[in-house]
Amino acid sequence: MALPPMLVWLVTRPLFSPAWGSPLLILSFLTGYWILPFTLASGAYVLAKDLAGLERGLDFRPFLSFTLGFMSVFNLAYAICHWNVVHPAYTLVLPVLLVTSTLAYAVGFEETIRDGLPGGLKWLAGLLGIFMLDATALAMFFLRMEWLGWVLALSLATACGFFGFKRLQRRP
Repeated sequence: MALPPMLVWLVTRPLFSPAWGSPLLILSFLTGYWILPFTLASGAYVLAKDLAGLERGLDFRPFLSFTLGFMSVFNLAYAICHWNVVHPAYTLVLPVLLVTSTLAYAVGFEETIRDGLPGGLKWLAGLLGIFMLDATALAMFFLRMEWLGWVLALSLATACGFFGFKRLQRRP
């Protein structure tokens, strides 16, 4: 299910090539690593399964497993794209941020579906904020502020992981 969206990501990849040394690097990381893949994951889930279970709060675990599997294909593609680049941002930080972002995304997407519109917009804004902070943490490694990148990445990974695992402990 993740291969057709992967082709879409590969075709549109030149549109969000990194602007090295510029604050626009954050936006290129945001669109390339978070916005487009998670949007494609949501669309693939909607095509594969109905959202009625998420609306009732019964399909959180299937949605989380679908999204984690979907994003693992993207993580593999990122690893292949950055194969010859030896940088801690790509080898350590990006995979951890994507996994913990997926946990937080599953919680936020479920709450968005449950609340509907306009109540769900607050969850979408929160997810956009998390994704923006993730992209900022990754970009700090390339803007010569590695210490800030480590602080942001570790705090975001801890917070997103906490919220995701907290929701996993709750029964449907």
